[in-house]
Amino acid sequence: CVIRQPDGTVTTIDGAGAAPALATPEMYELRPAGAAGMYGWPATKGDAQNVGIRSVGQMGAVGCLCHALERYGTMDRQTVMRDAIALAADGWDVDWSLSLSLALYYDRLAPVEASRAIFFRPSGAPLRAATGLEAGDRLVQRDLAESLRAIAAAGPEVFFRGELGRRIVADVQANGGILGQHDLETFSVREAPSCEVDYRGLALHTLPGASGAITVVEMLRILDGFDLGRTEALSVTALHLMAEAQRRAFADRFTYLADPAVVGSAIYDLSLIHI
Repeated sequence: CVIRQPDGTVTTIDGAGAAPALATPEMYELRPAGAAGMYGWPATKGDAQNVGIRSVGQMGAVGCLCHALERYGTMDRQTVMRDAIALAADGWDVDWSLSLSLALYYDRLAPVEASRAIFFRPSGAPLRAATGLEAGDRLVQRDLAESLRAIAAAGPEVFFRGELGRRIVADVQANGGILGQHDLETFSVREAPSCEVDYRGLALHTLPGASGAITVVEMLRILDGFDLGRTEALSVTALHLMAEAQRRAFADRFTYLADPAVVGSAIYDLSLIHI
């Protein structure tokens, strides 16, 4: 989260998680040389580091959001989470976007019994939107509603050190995953001042350190060298410049970006990125 207060003070809250403590590179078998996986990185058998039970790692979003609310919010958890709980419990009409997503990721969701029960029809087909001739399905997530109720009542502790977290860990381990209770209990939210950079006279506040912010800043630094004001919005020229800036920034990200806590010597200062 990047939070700006009324007095102009800006702070950032980092809730990023990490791989489980038991994770090792050797447990993910590489496919033959030349096989490319996500982002063009070396591919693993079954894409195991991205998909499936062994890809489940430390989860920090609950801690990040609860910290932001408790420290900077003006409402209590129960009020803030009320509508989300109701939406999960009562469900909502499936739209075409969700139907398409469920179909696209069928091979990831269908092997998991719990996912099939939530996202698929009894026939095994994905939930579908209304067609005009037939009514559509509703996505109901009662277990999610119960989890949200527990967090609303007891806060993030029930997730990281309480019953909810223990049940998640037990299920992951029962299905061959490596997430441990230690991974949840050792999670901590990190709050830090924002990194401020200038783009054409505008102040951009981002997360410091290794995050997607570096990629965005490099894109803007590249585009700062071109007079976009002389190009028509969404013209071929403008879109080409933006696409190329993104391509080069992501190429650098996938080649050089790493976690400073792991690589040790890496220091990321976004204000020093000059193209």
